[in-house]
Amino acid sequence: MALELRLENGLLRLTLNAPARGNSFGLQDAEQLMKILKSREAQAARGLVLEASGRLFCAGGNLDDYAKMKSSAQGKAVNRKINSALRALSLWPGPTVAVVTGDCFGGGVEVVSAFDHVVSVPEAMFGLWQRRIGLSYGWGGGARLEERLGRAALKRLALSARSFSAYEAQTMGLVDEVHLRSMLESRALEWMDHMASLPKAPVAGLKTFEPKSEQRLFERLWWNPEHRSVLARRRSR
Repeated sequence: MALELRLENGLLRLTLNAPARGNSFGLQDAEQLMKILKSREAQAARGLVLEASGRLFCAGGNLDDYAKMKSSAQGKAVNRKINSALRALSLWPGPTVAVVTGDCFGGGVEVVSAFDHVVSVPEAMFGLWQRRIGLSYGWGGGARLEERLGRAALKRLALSARSFSAYEAQTMGLVDEVHLRSMLESRALEWMDHMASLPKAPVAGLKTFEPKSEQRLFERLWWNPEHRSVLARRRSR
């Protein structure tokens, strides 16, 4: 299992810590992630941060595990569980940030796409390498990446399976900030502190927003305690 958890200053600090296998993401990691997101600690946390140890941030799926499977059905079942865990992460009702300190390929880019905010070191390389192993995206990353990059850019990257720099990833919209390693964590936590200082009630609805539900979302939030406290402060001026 690569995924480790520690609680720090009200944050869930997750670390991909299996550098010997490139911090590849697999079924056990997805199950651990889902367990964390459903935990009491997650309900109380003000945010979630993902980091990684070693040269690679995430090399993609755990191909050693996949190679041991003896049927198509096994692979499909694992894929669905990983997809569900990353979807739950993308919809988690709190701010999330990925701190990318190394190269990120294939399924690793799909993992990163599940985060609200992505900060990266300049030397990190990215690549949608799924085609190199005869696959497409399968962890829900296709839809998330299309929202971030646009359909045309996503298609070009997926078909070419080429690598690209952190600065190019920032220009595309995959990465939000690029900073030197010495500044990376502090910048990520500054973003987190700002996001966590804002009212929490609207977060879940804004993450799942669809135009047809706009009025319903607004009306559900209208009299929530956070909004009422804002109105009360206005009345007391």
